[in-house]
Amino acid sequence: MNKQIYHHFRKYANQEFLFDAITDTIFTYQDIFEKAAGMANILFGNTCGRNSKIAIISDNSVEFIAYYFSVVFLGATAIPLNPNYTKEDNSFAIRKIEPNLILLPDKVFESKIDKQLKEEYCFLSTDKLDFKNIRNKELVFDLPDIEWDDLASILFTSGTTGKPKGVGMKYGAILECLSTYGKDLQFTENTRFMQVVPLFHAHGWLYSSIVPALFGSSVILNESFNIRVCAKFWNIVKKYQATVSVVVPSILNALLEMSKRYEEVPKKFLKYFICGSSFLHTNLKQNFENTFDTLIYEFYGSTETIYLAYHQPDQVFKIGTVGKLFPKHVQIKIADSSEICVKTKYLFKGYINDPSPTEQAIDSDGWYHTGDSGKIDEHGYIRLTGRLKNIINKGGYKISPHEIDNCLRKFKDIVDSATIGVPDEMYGEEIYSFVSIRNGNGFNEQEIAKYCKAHLRETICPKRILLIPEIPKNAIGKTDKFKLTQIYQDFQNSKQ
Repeated sequence: MNKQIYHHFRKYANQEFLFDAITDTIFTYQDIFEKAAGMANILFGNTCGRNSKIAIISDNSVEFIAYYFSVVFLGATAIPLNPNYTKEDNSFAIRKIEPNLILLPDKVFESKIDKQLKEEYCFLSTDKLDFKNIRNKELVFDLPDIEWDDLASILFTSGTTGKPKGVGMKYGAILECLSTYGKDLQFTENTRFMQVVPLFHAHGWLYSSIVPALFGSSVILNESFNIRVCAKFWNIVKKYQATVSVVVPSILNALLEMSKRYEEVPKKFLKYFICGSSFLHTNLKQNFENTFDTLIYEFYGSTETIYLAYHQPDQVFKIGTVGKLFPKHVQIKIADSSEICVKTKYLFKGYINDPSPTEQAIDSDGWYHTGDSGKIDEHGYIRLTGRLKNIINKGGYKISPHEIDNCLRKFKDIVDSATIGVPDEMYGEEIYSFVSIRNGNGFNEQEIAKYCKAHLRETICPKRILLIPEIPKNAIGKTDKFKLTQIYQDFQNSKQ
């Protein structure tokens, strides 16, 4: 993949690659290549090479994209870490993966890296690199030969244990899978991606870097989606002439809500949207398409599998499905429990340095258990019916209830807690936590919520914290999520 991308940077040298809407700056393929080459030379000088593991902590920025390509040229492994990770999150992730080098801004190094970690690992300050002046026309090393199974990236995703797991993605799988998908979605040199997803997320870095580079396309880079981006979304699309946007359902819902403020609703501004990562309600899809006179092509997959199914322009659309089974090298079976199980050459390389979760996810016959329940029809279209694994999927973010409950149980007077995901039209699922308290002491939801915000990432803080006499358990002492769902429904009904 490194040689193919290197070739494309040469082939499309004078074309625009990146429209940085954050700074209103345009970068050609040659501009990005020279910055990536300069950065790769710096990393090479820091003894990084093929199979080195390089962690990157950065907000959405042109720097992140250049850093990522520099890792690709080296044939190394990129590990994008969430810039909102707490000190504890960073310590866990870094010690789990043991990177050779960590690129990060000073503010993260100073406030979110503990003292012992600073002594154990090598850090390189991105603030001291003088990125504006990083520029080399050539690499000081020969491009290495990359094997199919070489680790291209390690992305962290939450697990049922409460600790994130590092998903090992393979160079060959990424190249072949994305090449097939991009051809089916008709990506060309004229495709311009409106990028609003965080770059540490799989969809963020794929569609800000690898996908456009494979097809000679370009990307419009924004901050991670927020109220500012939402308010300016269509102005940015129009200014930079975007054709496609990669989103999650919560973004579609926010844009739909914002449309109520427009004097004139923008129509046909984008050729289509690509949407995945969490369940897209049919009514949201239909309302959005009707309001903006555009199309939404859903896909289904995960960091562990890449694409499993998707809709595409030259395909009959079946409402209520997430698309048709990937055309190459993907097998799906529906287990007796209705769980979707997968065999594919694109399957991840395992959870890095986590053999037990890997063995739990992939059975002895090589089937990966997705944790999703669903059906597949005779034409290969997949319909999702639910979620079996104990994970909350909020707007594409996979969230472990255990992580939230472990935090809540440390709060004074809380005896027990349980957290569930409940249906939400904007995010797919929203987070509700239930707590029981000691000796009937006073319950203050605002105080507990403030505690959560101080100890958890903002994206995983509960929307509501509800007091109940005790957490319901089943016969073997496990939390009864079904009863909690009933309690939530009773709470919702009482508000009506």
